[in-house]
Amino acid sequence: MSSQVSEQILQAGLSALLVEMERLTQEVDAGGTVKAIEFERLAKAISTYVKTVDDVKIHQDRILTQKRLQNYTAYEDLPPPSPEERARFIKRLQKLYASIDLGAAIERATLRHGGERSDRDEP
Repeated sequence: MSSQVSEQILQAGLSALLVEMERLTQEVDAGGTVKAIEFERLAKAISTYVKTVDDVKIHQDRILTQKRLQNYTAYEDLPPPSPEERARFIKRLQKLYASIDLGAAIERATLRHGGERSDRDEP
């Protein structure tokens, strides 16, 4: 679901409130006056709705601005590492590679997949 609220939906809601306001102004009670309490309630509803529409538009504008300000650099556009960074990376990679006990890693993988230990004494 999109975070954008359709302008048509907002306008339809406001139109429905205005139609209700029009209907209410045409209804006159026995004394010839408009029903003040309902009229006031509807006026407050319209005021609140208009403020809500404005708040939604401000929020949507803020989200669009944030999306426009996000700037990602493509991998191809990254500068190559400096000689110091490259040397530091290679040294770290060699250290990690040297710390791997391949025999133990293979045995763990074999055991994980249902194999048997190779160092068992078989009769």
